[in-house]
Amino acid sequence: MALGLGLLLSLILLLYATPPAGSEPSLPLLTSLLICEVGFVVTAIGAGLGIHQFVRRRMWSILVLVTIGNLLLVLNFARIALALWPETGAS
Repeated sequence: MALGLGLLLSLILLLYATPPAGSEPSLPLLTSLLICEVGFVVTAIGAGLGIHQFVRRRMWSILVLVTIGNLLLVLNFARIALALWPETGAS
């Protein structure tokens, strides 16, 4: 569930938070940062639970792929949030 929600939030950020060249973004800055924060927390919890289940059962299954997907989304949300923040962004 965390991976699906993270992908949905990432898609929203991709479509509305990154402006086309020479225009303003559709989402306000604080809204974009809030979406990044919620996505980061949800996918980090999902990754943590996936790692916990893997350590407990030691089985390679689809759970490992979902956990890796959650970890990648955690890094993506952190990267987007830092790029959106005015003092640290690469604008």
